[in-house]
Amino acid sequence: MGVYNPDTVPFYAGIATSTRAGAALTEEQSLAVSTVYACVYKIATSMASTPLVVLEKENGITREATENPAYALINYQPNAVQTAFSFWEYIISQSLMYGVGYAVIERNNQGRAESITPVNFYDIEPKNVNGQIMYKVRGLGVIAFENMLVISNMCGLSPLRVQRDNIALAKAAQDYGSDFFGNGGQMTGILSTEQPLKAQQVDAVQQQWNQSSQTSGVKLLPFGFKYQPITVPPETMTFIETRQLQAEEIARAYQVPGILVGLGTATYDSVEQQNLLYKQQTLLPWAKRIQQEVDRKLLPSFERPNFYSQFRLSDMYKTDIKTQADFYTQMLQSGVLSINEVRDELEKNAVAGGSTHTVQVNQIALKNFEDYSEKISSEQKLN
Repeated sequence: MGVYNPDTVPFYAGIATSTRAGAALTEEQSLAVSTVYACVYKIATSMASTPLVVLEKENGITREATENPAYALINYQPNAVQTAFSFWEYIISQSLMYGVGYAVIERNNQGRAESITPVNFYDIEPKNVNGQIMYKVRGLGVIAFENMLVISNMCGLSPLRVQRDNIALAKAAQDYGSDFFGNGGQMTGILSTEQPLKAQQVDAVQQQWNQSSQTSGVKLLPFGFKYQPITVPPETMTFIETRQLQAEEIARAYQVPGILVGLGTATYDSVEQQNLLYKQQTLLPWAKRIQQEVDRKLLPSFERPNFYSQFRLSDMYKTDIKTQADFYTQMLQSGVLSINEVRDELEKNAVAGGSTHTVQVNQIALKNFEDYSEKISSEQKLN
């Protein structure tokens, strides 16, 4: 069956693609490269952790429309077996791996979406039927365009396919390191002797040497034998540098700053800047992709544009609480923002009387500030 099943492996085996590094990798095998896994995990969990809500804007006032049926669907329970977090983590991971993630929309008699269930990438075949996009789903038949939630990466391109040579090279370097250190960091070598040996004697000497090589400490050569290590030129031992370079290339392809996936070191200030860059250049585009698809497929046309979905991006952009509090305090006291404008940025509902701009002088309305200033000036002259 094509529908998501929590009891099965979440990703179907992909089609292995040959690479210039000599290895053929599927998307799933690419996850064995730690940087690939870290980037997919970082983006998918970042988005899944950010609340996605339905808002209603009426008469200039914005509020959370918790009563809207789509609200619970995208923010709590999209289907019978998943939470909203696991749903978004899954479908975004699919898009990051394959270039696109799919979910079938089931509707009630009124045409409202009542469940959204992800489908494995390799169980779907997009089709053009008389100019209409349709989706042939294994086990479900043909699904209409409006009943398929489609979260696509840039042009539907899979970063794993685009970066397959870099990933294959990173995997080869990783495997080389595993083999090398799995051998205790020892190079292979040759045991030689001038004594004539029978085949059984050769096997016995080789077995004895291999067993002694697996232990640390001083090794004893069999009598009459010499050991000549097979050395490796220094330039071939640069796999650590190779791994670092390929890891940076993979992180760049996913638009994830290296420091956020364990590459390099940085100060607190630079980490904060890297986080801000990551949120602006990576997470914001993903938020836009998802919001627009949710609005188009899960909200009835008669509700738009008054109703719309939105990630609570303020949660993404939060610095430490003190810095944020100081900033909004200054904006309020200088009259740049009203209480409701601050609440809107924090994605909180408006409050009565909160749309008036005030200044720090007793928090009076700006429209009354001129009269207040004249009054204070007159009192000072009298004194």
